[in-house]
Amino acid sequence: MHQVIDGTNRLVGLLPIGNGQCSFFWGLRTDHYEGLVQRGLPAWKQEVVTMCEPATELLDSINEFTEMTFAGYRHVSMRQWHTDKIVFLGDAAHPSSPHLGQGVNLALEDAACFADAIADTGTFQQAAVRYQTLRQRKVRYYQSLTRLLTPFFQSNVPLSATCRNIGLPWFPRVPWVRRRMLKTLSGLQNGWF
Repeated sequence: MHQVIDGTNRLVGLLPIGNGQCSFFWGLRTDHYEGLVQRGLPAWKQEVVTMCEPATELLDSINEFTEMTFAGYRHVSMRQWHTDKIVFLGDAAHPSSPHLGQGVNLALEDAACFADAIADTGTFQQAAVRYQTLRQRKVRYYQSLTRLLTPFFQSNVPLSATCRNIGLPWFPRVPWVRRRMLKTLSGLQNGWF
């Protein structure tokens, strides 16, 4: 993945997804989106290329803002991840910011956990309760961590970016922190301790 971050207001990323394809993302605060559209597509493309020249070829294939999806998110929590007949998995149950890149992993783990719970308990209600009980600790960790990190990537506080830029290169040099970072980014961390 290639990612360029400008303070706490803009972020551009290119993520190879296989077969010669690349996923493109442009991060900005929700309250800045309308201004982006008003400035127009050519101005936005120039802004992206100025930040991330490798995105130039990909941008040539974008002709309108409507070809992209604006995905906003909020930090929310559900107390109960099921109703009488519906179970909520992944972002439907426990949305979080994309900063750790764990949304798909957590959703797949949810599905596997619920499938195991159905096989073990035999009833929907028991399986739903078991699934949430088994998954809640790990999910709370990832939600808390993304909530904690968000101001360092999207906020009105320029000092946050300075702290991020100073701290992030040093964190992996501390063995305990490095292990935690690797476990977290690979989806293997199940809680704070």
